[in-house]
Amino acid sequence: MRDKNSWVKASLQASFGLTSKRLELVLDQYESLDQAIEDNFLKLKNTKNNWLEKFDTTKISEKAAKIQEQCENENIRYICIDDQNYPQSLLSLHTPPVGFFYKGDLDLFQSRFKITIVGSRSVSNLAEAMINSIIRPAISSDITIVSGLAYGIDTLAHKIAVSQNHKTLAVIGSGLDKQSFYPKENLNLGDQILAGGGLIISEYGPLVQPNRFTFPARNRILAAISNLTIVVQASLKSGTLITAGAARDLGKTVATFPVSPFEKSFAGNLELIKNGANVITESQDIIDLLGINQMLNNQESQKTFNSDLEAEVYKQLDITPITIDDLVEKMNISLSDLQMHLTMLEMSGYVRSAGNNQWLIIR
Repeated sequence: MRDKNSWVKASLQASFGLTSKRLELVLDQYESLDQAIEDNFLKLKNTKNNWLEKFDTTKISEKAAKIQEQCENENIRYICIDDQNYPQSLLSLHTPPVGFFYKGDLDLFQSRFKITIVGSRSVSNLAEAMINSIIRPAISSDITIVSGLAYGIDTLAHKIAVSQNHKTLAVIGSGLDKQSFYPKENLNLGDQILAGGGLIISEYGPLVQPNRFTFPARNRILAAISNLTIVVQASLKSGTLITAGAARDLGKTVATFPVSPFEKSFAGNLELIKNGANVITESQDIIDLLGINQMLNNQESQKTFNSDLEAEVYKQLDITPITIDDLVEKMNISLSDLQMHLTMLEMSGYVRSAGNNQWLIIR
């Protein structure tokens, strides 16, 4: 925790119903939530219809201690909306989470290219084929997959990232503790996500079981995190369309796959296309929608090199590591000259060593 009041804030959210709207009421009376806590909310207790009037600070503190113990036992952390490290992307929501619980690397929110992938819990052969033949080839180490760690499409999306040793971000609709984690079948996948440097977050505290309200609330967070939301497979009544609608309302890009109108389990895809969603038919469409090539071309044009040979060495590198031996053979250059140019490029921040005499570019 970054400050002594963090677990109190977690308690207020998890046990006493502190929402973003109620936080506004607090901030009408206080300069900060910390100030309100230190003052034991005395100003609020003098107002009518106060949501805290039936609670006392002793109960809040007792709950905070229990939540802290539960979270520390399972390495769960909490961040409040008033923390300077709270993700900016979530502030765009009409009702941003007052805070959220998390496991893993919070810096994953800073990833430049993020794709939210959602879809049906019952995956058709066609949907699985589209994921493997179109989405999988488009995913590089520059791209973070975001999904809900639920059955079906979500599971496949996270597995793509894990199988390629890429970090992935999951948003779930239950507590992060093992007792509440949903679905239980994906606990192992969750461990793999964390082992790979990924992140799992939830708006809900320990021991909170999922219900019909937690998943739609979770979907708005999925929509806010990424600039691109891809719907793989959705029926007309699919909850996935809630995510797509939330993304559209936030001004995000929504995309999906065109399919036959006779495929009822994809009827939601066609409805999205009717309403202006982008169409994906190949991997390059995903790259284009993210604007990766345009951004990288702009960055490449701004690079300066000490010599033409140094520039040529840089051109031979990619985001996939290549060995020095392969570079020597490819460029017909001496090992000493190559090492010198790689050192200069590394000092410029253009490349880095991947270990085992392998090098790759930095994007």
